[in-house]
Amino acid sequence: DVKVVIQVLLLPHLIPPKGRIRIKKEHFKSSISECKNSIILHVKIHGDISHIQEEKIKQAQKFGLTVQPYIIVIGPTLTELHAFYVCFDKALYQVSTVLEAVDICFKVFHVFDLHYPPESEHIWYTIQNLSL
Repeated sequence: DVKVVIQVLLLPHLIPPKGRIRIKKEHFKSSISECKNSIILHVKIHGDISHIQEEKIKQAQKFGLTVQPYIIVIGPTLTELHAFYVCFDKALYQVSTVLEAVDICFKVFHVFDLHYPPESEHIWYTIQNLSL
């Protein structure tokens, strides 16, 4: 699981965000860090999850967007992870592995016909093209 988390978190370094994202009349360029955080969030303790969810909602509302599904991994460090969740809306779905979390997150986008997060849209399209 640790390998998969690190591999997914390295994807934005290998395929960095390019171009500018247009939301309403504003343009911005997302950073690699923002890209990673829109896919997987690392939380050190379970109690921080609700705070993280609220921050994601506030950030999305600031741009007039909705929060898209993302993955939360819990553990003191990235090498000592002990819980994995897919966060969709305010609901948390615990899964047994990170790979299962990525799979479920990807499927949620398609089942509910959701847009990929603008920060990591290029990563999700890459995953989509690889899965065909």
